[in-house]
Amino acid sequence: MKRILYRSLAIFALAASCEAGCNAQSADSDDASSAGTPAVPQFKFYCPAADEAATWSSYGSYALSAVGSDQTGDELVSVCGWTYYKNHVGGYGGTLEVSAFGDKGTGVVFTWAYNELSAIYLQTGWLGTTDKGVGIGAALDAVLAAHPDLYRVSDTVYMSSDASKSVTATFGPDLALVSLEIGDYFRE
Repeated sequence: MKRILYRSLAIFALAASCEAGCNAQSADSDDASSAGTPAVPQFKFYCPAADEAATWSSYGSYALSAVGSDQTGDELVSVCGWTYYKNHVGGYGGTLEVSAFGDKGTGVVFTWAYNELSAIYLQTGWLGTTDKGVGIGAALDAVLAAHPDLYRVSDTVYMSSDASKSVTATFGPDLALVSLEIGDYFRE
Protein backbone atom coordinates (compact mmCIF):
# COMPACT_ATOMS: atom_id res chain seq x y z
CA MET A 1 0.00 0.00 0.00
CA LYS A 2 2.86 2.35 0.89
CA ARG A 3 4.49 1.61 -2.47
CA ILE A 4 1.30 2.63 -4.34
CA LEU A 5 1.01 5.79 -2.21
CA TYR A 6 4.65 6.74 -2.86
CA ARG A 7 4.30 6.01 -6.56
CA SER A 8 1.15 8.16 -6.70
CA LEU A 9 2.90 11.00 -4.86
CA ALA A 10 5.90 10.76 -7.17
CA ILE A 11 3.68 10.91 -10.25
CA PHE A 12 1.76 13.87 -8.78
CA ALA A 13 5.01 15.72 -7.99
CA LEU A 14 6.37 15.06 -11.47
CA ALA A 15 3.12 16.27 -13.06
CA ALA A 16 3.10 19.41 -10.91
CA SER A 17 6.69 20.28 -11.78
CA CYS A 18 6.05 19.65 -15.48
CA GLU A 19 3.00 21.90 -15.53
CA ALA A 20 5.36 24.88 -15.48
CA GLY A 21 7.37 23.79 -18.45
CA CYS A 22 8.27 20.18 -19.18
CA ASN A 23 7.71 20.87 -22.85
CA ALA A 24 9.65 24.15 -22.79
CA GLN A 25 13.07 23.98 -24.40
CA SER A 26 16.20 25.08 -22.65
CA ALA A 27 18.35 27.84 -24.10
CA ASP A 28 20.95 25.34 -25.28
CA SER A 29 18.51 22.97 -26.98
CA ASP A 30 17.55 22.93 -30.63
CA ASP A 31 14.85 25.59 -30.91
CA ALA A 32 13.04 27.28 -33.80
CA SER A 33 15.85 29.77 -34.42
CA SER A 34 18.36 26.99 -34.95
CA ALA A 35 15.97 25.47 -37.47
CA GLY A 36 16.10 28.67 -39.52
CA THR A 37 12.96 30.31 -38.12
CA PRO A 38 13.87 33.52 -36.27
CA ALA A 39 11.99 34.37 -33.10
CA VAL A 40 9.36 37.08 -33.61
CA PRO A 41 9.90 39.98 -31.19
CA GLN A 42 6.91 40.85 -29.05
CA PHE A 43 5.40 44.31 -29.63
CA LYS A 44 5.73 46.62 -26.64
CA PHE A 45 3.08 49.36 -26.48
CA TYR A 46 4.31 52.96 -26.56
CA CYS A 47 2.99 56.35 -27.65
CA PRO A 48 4.46 57.00 -31.13
CA ALA A 49 5.94 60.39 -32.01
CA ALA A 50 5.11 62.57 -35.01
CA ASP A 51 8.59 62.17 -36.48
CA GLU A 52 8.92 58.39 -36.57
CA ALA A 53 10.20 56.71 -39.72
CA ALA A 54 7.86 54.72 -41.94
CA THR A 55 8.49 51.74 -44.17
CA TRP A 56 6.12 50.04 -46.59
CA SER A 57 4.98 47.91 -43.63
CA SER A 58 5.46 49.94 -40.44
CA TYR A 59 5.46 53.23 -38.57
CA GLY A 60 8.20 53.17 -35.95
CA SER A 61 7.66 49.87 -34.13
CA TYR A 62 3.99 49.71 -35.19
CA ALA A 63 4.14 47.03 -37.90
CA LEU A 64 1.15 45.98 -39.95
CA SER A 65 -0.51 42.83 -38.58
CA ALA A 66 1.91 42.68 -35.63
CA VAL A 67 0.84 45.14 -32.92
CA GLY A 68 -2.17 43.61 -31.30
CA SER A 69 -5.88 43.92 -31.52
CA ASP A 70 -8.27 46.86 -31.64
CA GLN A 71 -7.44 47.31 -27.95
CA THR A 72 -4.07 48.77 -29.01
CA GLY A 73 -5.88 51.47 -30.98
CA ASP A 74 -8.14 52.20 -28.03
CA GLU A 75 -5.03 52.50 -25.83
CA LEU A 76 -3.58 55.08 -28.22
CA VAL A 77 -6.71 57.12 -27.54
CA SER A 78 -6.89 56.61 -23.77
CA VAL A 79 -3.16 56.63 -22.95
CA CYS A 80 -1.56 58.76 -25.68
CA GLY A 81 -4.29 61.30 -26.41
CA TRP A 82 -4.98 60.22 -29.99
CA THR A 83 -8.53 60.65 -31.30
CA TYR A 84 -10.93 58.44 -33.22
CA TYR A 85 -10.61 59.40 -36.88
CA LYS A 86 -13.89 60.44 -38.53
CA ASN A 87 -15.91 58.42 -36.00
CA HIS A 88 -14.40 55.10 -37.09
CA VAL A 89 -14.62 53.42 -33.68
CA GLY A 90 -14.53 49.80 -34.83
CA GLY A 91 -17.04 47.13 -34.03
CA TYR A 92 -18.58 44.48 -36.19
CA GLY A 93 -18.27 45.46 -39.86
CA GLY A 94 -16.39 48.69 -39.15
CA THR A 95 -12.77 49.73 -38.99
CA LEU A 96 -11.16 51.30 -35.95
CA GLU A 97 -9.15 54.35 -36.97
CA VAL A 98 -7.17 56.58 -34.61
CA SER A 99 -5.17 59.68 -35.45
CA ALA A 100 -2.77 62.27 -34.06
CA PHE A 101 -0.36 65.06 -34.97
CA GLY A 102 -0.56 68.22 -37.04
CA ASP A 103 -2.96 71.17 -36.94
CA LYS A 104 -5.96 68.92 -37.59
CA GLY A 105 -4.67 66.01 -35.52
CA THR A 106 -4.68 63.76 -38.57
CA GLY A 107 -1.02 63.63 -39.63
CA VAL A 108 -0.81 59.93 -38.76
CA VAL A 109 -3.81 57.59 -38.93
CA PHE A 110 -3.71 53.93 -37.91
CA THR A 111 -6.48 51.58 -39.08
CA TRP A 112 -7.45 48.30 -37.45
CA ALA A 113 -9.52 45.85 -39.51
CA TYR A 114 -10.27 42.28 -38.57
CA ASN A 115 -8.68 42.98 -35.16
CA GLU A 116 -5.18 43.81 -36.47
CA LEU A 117 -3.33 46.92 -37.64
CA SER A 118 -4.07 46.95 -41.36
CA ALA A 119 -3.21 50.45 -42.62
CA ILE A 120 -1.11 53.50 -41.86
CA TYR A 121 -2.07 56.80 -43.48
CA LEU A 122 0.45 59.67 -43.41
CA GLN A 123 -0.21 63.26 -44.44
CA THR A 124 0.49 66.85 -43.35
CA GLY A 125 1.37 66.68 -39.66
CA TRP A 126 3.62 63.66 -40.03
CA LEU A 127 7.13 65.01 -39.47
CA GLY A 128 9.11 61.86 -40.23
CA THR A 129 10.46 60.33 -43.38
CA THR A 130 10.34 56.94 -45.01
CA ASP A 131 13.25 54.59 -44.44
CA LYS A 132 14.58 56.00 -47.74
CA GLY A 133 14.49 59.63 -46.52
CA VAL A 134 11.40 61.20 -48.10
CA GLY A 135 8.58 62.87 -46.23
CA ILE A 136 5.45 64.90 -46.84
CA GLY A 137 6.25 67.75 -49.23
CA ALA A 138 9.02 65.86 -51.05
CA ALA A 139 9.14 66.36 -54.82
CA LEU A 140 7.85 63.58 -57.07
CA ASP A 141 11.32 63.03 -58.59
CA ALA A 142 12.89 62.60 -55.13
CA VAL A 143 10.19 60.14 -54.05
CA LEU A 144 10.57 58.07 -57.24
CA ALA A 145 14.37 58.06 -56.93
CA ALA A 146 14.11 56.83 -53.32
CA HIS A 147 11.28 54.37 -54.02
CA PRO A 148 11.70 53.01 -57.55
CA ASP A 149 8.98 50.41 -56.87
CA LEU A 150 6.32 53.13 -57.31
CA TYR A 151 4.58 53.26 -60.68
CA ARG A 152 2.27 55.91 -62.15
CA VAL A 153 -1.49 55.37 -61.90
CA SER A 154 -2.38 58.97 -62.77
CA ASP A 155 -0.62 62.34 -62.80
CA THR A 156 -0.78 62.54 -59.02
CA VAL A 157 -1.17 58.93 -57.81
CA TYR A 158 1.56 56.29 -57.69
CA MET A 159 1.38 52.75 -56.28
CA SER A 160 3.95 50.14 -55.30
CA SER A 161 4.66 47.50 -57.93
CA ASP A 162 5.54 45.03 -55.15
CA ALA A 163 2.40 42.88 -54.97
CA SER A 164 3.11 42.03 -51.33
CA LYS A 165 2.97 45.72 -50.34
CA SER A 166 -0.10 47.89 -50.67
CA VAL A 167 1.25 51.46 -50.92
CA THR A 168 -0.31 54.52 -52.53
CA ALA A 169 1.57 57.83 -52.79
CA THR A 170 -0.54 60.87 -53.65
CA PHE A 171 0.94 64.15 -54.91
CA GLY A 172 -0.54 67.64 -55.12
CA PRO A 173 -0.82 69.80 -58.26
CA ASP A 174 2.74 71.03 -57.57
CA LEU A 175 3.87 67.35 -57.59
CA ALA A 176 4.87 67.44 -53.91
CA LEU A 177 4.01 64.39 -51.77
CA VAL A 178 0.68 64.96 -50.01
CA SER A 179 0.03 61.53 -48.47
CA LEU A 180 1.15 57.93 -48.16
CA GLU A 181 -1.32 55.13 -47.60
CA ILE A 182 0.39 51.95 -46.43
CA GLY A 183 -1.64 48.76 -46.08
CA ASP A 184 -5.31 48.01 -46.61
CA TYR A 185 -8.77 49.01 -45.36
CA PHE A 186 -8.10 52.70 -44.67
CA ARG A 187 -11.44 54.50 -45.08
CA GLU A 188 -11.33 58.23 -45.79
